[in-house]
Amino acid sequence: MATMPSKNRVQPIEKHSKTTKGGESGWQSSFLPRKGGKNRMKNGHRRTGSFSSSFGASEQTESCHWIRNHVEMRECITFIPDEKRKKRKSTITSKGEDKKCKCGYLRSQHHRIVKEKSSDTKWNSLKHTATAKTNAFGELEFVGFGQRVGKFVRVNHTTEPEVVLKLMREQWQLELPNLLISVTGGAKNFYIKPRLQEVFRKGLIKAAQSTGAWIITGGTHTGVMKHVGEAVRTNAVAGRSSNKVVAIGVATWGIVHHKDELINPQGSFPAGYHLEDPPPGRAALDPNHSHFILVDDGTNEQFGKEIKLRAELEKRISEHKTRASTQAPGSSSVSIPVVLLALQGGPGTLETVYQGVSNNTPAVIVEGSGGAADILAYGFNHSLEEVVAVEGHIGKHEIVGRVDKQLEEELREKIMLEFGGNDASKLNKWTMWAVESIKKKQLLSIFEIDSRESAKNIDVAMLRALLRANKDDYQHQLKLALAWNRSDIAETDIFTADRRWKQEELADLMYSAILEDKVNFVKLFLENGVSLKDFLTVRRLQRLYSEIPQSGVLFDMLQKRLRERLSPSKTNMSRKPSTAKVSVTMDDVGHVIQSLMGEIYVPLYERNPERYKPDGDPKTLCEDPTRELFVYCVLLNRQEMARLFWEEGKEGVAAALVASNLLKSMASELENDTELSEEMSEHADKFEELALGVLNECWGEDELRTQLLLVRELYLWGELTCLRIAISGNHLNFIAHSACQALLNNIWMGKMALDTSIIRLFTCIFIPPLVPALIYFREDQKEEETLIEPLGTEERHFSIAPGSIRRPRPVVARTKTSAGMIVDNIPEGEDLNKSMEMVVVHSSGSGLKNNQPTPQVQFKEKDEEDEEEYEAPDTEEGELDFRSSGKRISALTRFYLFYDAPITTFMHNVLSYILFLCLYSVVILTQFEFNVLSVIDYILAVWIFTLLCEEIRQLITTEARSVSGKLREYVGNYWNLFDLVNIITFITAFALRFFPGTFSAARVLYSLNLMIFFFRLLHIFYINKEMGPKLIMIARMLKDLIFFIFILIIFILAYGVASQAILYPNETRVGTVLQGIFHKSYFQIYGELFLEEIMNDGFTCEADYATAIANNTQRCPSEIGTYLVPVLLGLYMLVTNVLLLNLLIAMFGYTFEKVQENTDKIWKFQRYDLIKEYSDRPPLAPPVILFSHIFLLFRAITMGCCKRCRPGDSVMTLW
Repeated sequence: MATMPSKNRVQPIEKHSKTTKGGESGWQSSFLPRKGGKNRMKNGHRRTGSFSSSFGASEQTESCHWIRNHVEMRECITFIPDEKRKKRKSTITSKGEDKKCKCGYLRSQHHRIVKEKSSDTKWNSLKHTATAKTNAFGELEFVGFGQRVGKFVRVNHTTEPEVVLKLMREQWQLELPNLLISVTGGAKNFYIKPRLQEVFRKGLIKAAQSTGAWIITGGTHTGVMKHVGEAVRTNAVAGRSSNKVVAIGVATWGIVHHKDELINPQGSFPAGYHLEDPPPGRAALDPNHSHFILVDDGTNEQFGKEIKLRAELEKRISEHKTRASTQAPGSSSVSIPVVLLALQGGPGTLETVYQGVSNNTPAVIVEGSGGAADILAYGFNHSLEEVVAVEGHIGKHEIVGRVDKQLEEELREKIMLEFGGNDASKLNKWTMWAVESIKKKQLLSIFEIDSRESAKNIDVAMLRALLRANKDDYQHQLKLALAWNRSDIAETDIFTADRRWKQEELADLMYSAILEDKVNFVKLFLENGVSLKDFLTVRRLQRLYSEIPQSGVLFDMLQKRLRERLSPSKTNMSRKPSTAKVSVTMDDVGHVIQSLMGEIYVPLYERNPERYKPDGDPKTLCEDPTRELFVYCVLLNRQEMARLFWEEGKEGVAAALVASNLLKSMASELENDTELSEEMSEHADKFEELALGVLNECWGEDELRTQLLLVRELYLWGELTCLRIAISGNHLNFIAHSACQALLNNIWMGKMALDTSIIRLFTCIFIPPLVPALIYFREDQKEEETLIEPLGTEERHFSIAPGSIRRPRPVVARTKTSAGMIVDNIPEGEDLNKSMEMVVVHSSGSGLKNNQPTPQVQFKEKDEEDEEEYEAPDTEEGELDFRSSGKRISALTRFYLFYDAPITTFMHNVLSYILFLCLYSVVILTQFEFNVLSVIDYILAVWIFTLLCEEIRQLITTEARSVSGKLREYVGNYWNLFDLVNIITFITAFALRFFPGTFSAARVLYSLNLMIFFFRLLHIFYINKEMGPKLIMIARMLKDLIFFIFILIIFILAYGVASQAILYPNETRVGTVLQGIFHKSYFQIYGELFLEEIMNDGFTCEADYATAIANNTQRCPSEIGTYLVPVLLGLYMLVTNVLLLNLLIAMFGYTFEKVQENTDKIWKFQRYDLIKEYSDRPPLAPPVILFSHIFLLFRAITMGCCKRCRPGDSVMTLW
């Protein structure tokens, strides 16, 4: 067949072909024709070439094999001459007239003719054609339109719809849609105003993208299909969404222009398709559709042969569940809804709408587009509306349209004027289609394209049409809106004022919205009757975790936990469990959370196993549903949903800090996914900002209450405090906040006034009787300067059982936190305001406790009188209350409060340590003798023993619960490593001292040990605001120095080996060789050049090598070495002294500037450890601390033998 002249080829729009400097760039280049034709074959196909991976090639081969085995086409095998048809000029060949068959093909175009029949025989597709393996499939590239490539296939018109759907899902890798938009209308071009055309395009694409829909059209580049294609193209060019719109064209194979370019029995990857103006009887494929199904019934140039298969395919698709239902198995499933969109059109459009509404498919008629659409809109607007009962459905009604004789005649006249009425039977059939469609008025919706208001909401019109079709089924309406993720439609059309929803009606939908991460729907459900307290049962929460997406950190960690639980003895197991499905328990989730938060976190499910056991009561509710859903969303990295539940929940500071910790830990698990790791880290920072924001608000409202909240032990958050959570997550900004620092200052000073000077403290330490005179406590300050209102004037003593929670009066529970502080459990809301004057916060002074809470609930009765004189807390722990009680302090209590303050303990330990260093120095310098021990030696030995006991106490009282966790936490503190090295070195040196052969080694070890003890003294400077940051800088610069040393060693070795080999060839004495390589090379950096030796200038040496070896004297350097090595030395000094040392200075300068901005935050963060350490330490300093250790050991043994002696185990003492 002859091709059309080149002047008729459709060229890309000129403005799209503009390029910028430097070649094609931006969105314009996607519309430019491809350059070069080396990879083109004669039929326009591009050579397959090599793929980027063998996997892609094998996948394509499998797809081709499947299509050839399952997809067929049709070919006419019976030639029946068609005498009535006039042949076009293109059918005249040089050999004369080529007859045409009634199938529409020329005789020469029949590949095989089995038999011929007379012209009066009626041609039938099923009788006169035969099936064969399809010869047209693969990828379709529109030449001249850039990178636009679609997939296509030629199929038999009797192909089962399931085969086509399987092709689309498995071979084309299309996911099932949540909505099917079937666009029908005329193949002729029709005019729409530019402004309204733009609105129509945007609305159609918005409907497709927001709901995850497929758009099905006729697929040709004309009429309504062209408008749909341009809408798809406009969206792609603008890049409005990363979700590609799936536009599927279902067209008749016989009417495709240039279909010969698509034929390739082996498949085309891609097939080059030229878009040209088609002759009559043909149509070009639209370049903006993504997929094409070309229906073949053996005819040529005959339209409408795809209608039946298209209808069957749409019906088969509608029988499947939506994509959201398949991706989230536990969600509320709903079948894929279909909506018909009709624009303009002819009799075929009337038939399509009629068949659609007959199958209960809602249709949207675009009024103003002309043709059949305007006829249907006219009938809809002029028909009477009536509500009738649906047969077989009690209580269900539908809206029908009443078409009288006059309206029917008007419709007939309009159809006759629009489509012609020469054939009465056709006219009656067309009129019947229109009338019956109008009678299904509930399924029809009119979209006025000329209306400014309605034109803005064509997507809403289509979705409302589906809701209108299910008017009485509100549950199904809501499922549809949820599947589309269109909360705006649900809010305006479903959750109306006249409809009240019950909790049980929304429970499953709420579950689906959470599972599918549809935040707006969760908000909507919460606003319309869903109570999280009644909604979230333990069983439902367990289902949520069991149905998480099978990818991501949480899934991997849960699978690892399941493998450990099910097969703890097996180590070589596959990454995923066996095919037998194992349910996730809340205990598994708790282990995952603990592994992310650390051993200090006690999972809620572990503390209350009866409530969260897998086989428990299905109706058992969660203790705090908002907290559970918040953690669930955080673990799945669903930032927006997590933010919603964070806003709904309580304890916002703790929740945000826990979320930040979880996200940071999960980000560290992602070694191979940098993008996701960075995303999680970014989300973690946002949650830290939320915690800081809440803390700022609280601090501005009430400073005292904010400090109390920071040290309040949180039952729902692992029995940790906000302060401890922030420390475990390295939240520098949070710890550096004024609230945290004020709290640390209060704990550090104890009951003493914050403005107590160091001079007063030192004076009282050396002269204790001056404590009552020089030290001011908070009770001594003026009432308006106290931190809180004084405690009430009356008290009453109570005792209750541990299980009691709710009381008619505010209760303040005082417990020992994991941070070593005893704090009241503060009530919420109004109870908090009422009970603020009852709250007392304590800090533990000493005690050997394995991080177990000491519950002591305090009541305060206002009708009783307080004692006039304040007494120190009478507890076994030696607790410290750092706030004003408003009472007078006795002299004896002043001594107690002074010595129990952490700052006093710190100063005693500092003075004790300095005394220890002095005694140690005296022994090393003056009294270190073989096998003779002085009094100071015995004192030092006892002193080291007490230090060892203190290290053991610190190890036992670490917050981790397991032995390995305690060891990791202890060793994680570098100062603890210093202490261990000091103690071990001292014990080793002390033992070596008693042996003659090792006495000198003992002296060296003693000296080195003392040096390390001196370095340990730096620890005390961390408390100072000026010195502390400098120590941090020194630590950072030491890291730079270590890397610099590695570089320096390379230069030392290079120069040292070369100079030694040149100066002293064949030297066999190892010590001399090593000295020449390292000793000389290293000290030459500092200016000790050894020039006399190198140049042999006045240097005493032995020229004969044998004599030097025999006498063990220094050899003379070689003659050539005296000339060459000074040159090497000059270069070596230039590199090391000038280049490397200046590089080191630059590195130090860069580190200083980099750290300078955050040094203050880092210092404030590390200051916590120092304050916590001395808050937990016994008040006595070494070596007298031994008495405290003996007492603590006795108490630990007593508590282990007598359970009744354990405070808080069975009875909580109330104030």
